[in-house]
Amino acid sequence: MSDWEIWAPTQAQLLTVIQNVVANRNIDRTAIMISGFMAEGFLNNGTRICINYYRNKFIPTGNTIDTPLGPAPELTRVAGVFAIMRWLHPTDNDPPQPSVASGVTLIPLPADSPIRFMGG
Repeated sequence: MSDWEIWAPTQAQLLTVIQNVVANRNIDRTAIMISGFMAEGFLNNGTRICINYYRNKFIPTGNTIDTPLGPAPELTRVAGVFAIMRWLHPTDNDPPQPSVASGVTLIPLPADSPIRFMGG
């Protein structure tokens, strides 16, 4: 099992890559539903996947701001759109990388990712 971060410049580019991944699904075992960019199910090679699209990612700027609860880190939005993917391949292979032409990147989920799967 491994968790991944997917980044794309636009929502349309991210959706295209996700649709290409789930096009290889095993309909007899489970249907993959894309509803608000949530996808879950099995691929034909036995891989179980779950994709959670969360769109905006925020990171600390290094500054603090005053809030009613006291100082808090100032956050800024990272350009592009984001999703996380849990990949459970029968032989622990990593997921295939999206084509360079897609403009989408796939990296192991960073340790400081603000979005995680339960139990991950």
